[in-house]
Amino acid sequence: MLKLKVAAFSISNLTDARYFSAYGVDWLAYTLEDNRGSLADLDKIQEIIQWVEGPKSIGMFNTVPSSELLDLIQAKINLDALALPKYETVDIKIPIFSVHPLESTTHLILTNLKNLEKVDKDSITSVYVKVSVLSEVKTILEMEKPPGIILEGGEEAEVGLKSYELYDDIFDLIYD
Repeated sequence: MLKLKVAAFSISNLTDARYFSAYGVDWLAYTLEDNRGSLADLDKIQEIIQWVEGPKSIGMFNTVPSSELLDLIQAKINLDALALPKYETVDIKIPIFSVHPLESTTHLILTNLKNLEKVDKDSITSVYVKVSVLSEVKTILEMEKPPGIILEGGEEAEVGLKSYELYDDIFDLIYD
């Protein structure tokens, strides 16, 4: 069991999804559009989601999608939450992860640990902080009410081949 809530973002391949779900993360966030705003292959994402058990699914967007697009995606892959990049509300009945506290935000994303002290934790269900070094995780573990952490997936060196050295150390630290 993990000592912290963990969300793995930028999942685009089965290798990442299987690695993070094997450790029992709470959320897997799938990249639903590329940097040019083109929609990802929803069939591939649905296939990955079907391979893993346990974590809930988040759809990550670089832009705020139209309600028609959200309806199409929900019909295809049935997301548990959305991750939105900017201050804007959407008309959808699932939790929202956002870097800005919105009325509809249930989970706040912080890009660094320093911003944690500025957060009104009573108005948000949970806070997740992006971490990239082991010392940040150690600091979080020492807190009375620690936030969740966000780890990032990414491209494979080759299909099925990827190094998880840093994440192995993090999971060693937070795994009970």
